[in-house]
Amino acid sequence: MRERQSPTKIPHPLRAPYFRATVQEASYVLRTPSLYSASKLLRDSVPQTTLGKLMMLADPEARSNFMMMLHASPEVCELFGLVIGICWADPLVEIEATLPQPVDGNAISAYGSAVFEELHAEGWTLVDIATIALSIVDHLVEANKIDDAVTERAAFFLRPPDTATPSVSPSSASTSDPSEGDGSPN
Repeated sequence: MRERQSPTKIPHPLRAPYFRATVQEASYVLRTPSLYSASKLLRDSVPQTTLGKLMMLADPEARSNFMMMLHASPEVCELFGLVIGICWADPLVEIEATLPQPVDGNAISAYGSAVFEELHAEGWTLVDIATIALSIVDHLVEANKIDDAVTERAAFFLRPPDTATPSVSPSSASTSDPSEGDGSPN
């Protein structure tokens, strides 16, 4: 990490999608990505095995198991580094690691690892890194929640057509009174 040559501009006062995180009494600015950019990055660049681990990040109840898994899984360290690196927006301090191009699974892995190691070299503990990464995930989930009413309305478009309702074709419909008979001479 190093001081920026010229500070970047961020909204003052901070507002979504920006937020402040504190690590060892130092405060940094982060920016949650949009749902579009986060999902596109995940879909196009993050390996399936890592996606499963990322889904665990979004579930607060699973985090205790996730922390145990962290000790045995370098992919999780890379994932924490990736999340922090992608969201880093501090106007005064920049992360030196750069995302290799083209962005694919190997680039994601290398970048996440480089960010994790850079933060570690700055004295961030595993708890610091995990806490910030999980905070970012919490902000992303919170910023993209959809309330129940909207979900129900959107689900309407995903439902298959109702086939239980009989359809009546115009040719089978009768307009005559059944008590009058069929209209033919007896």
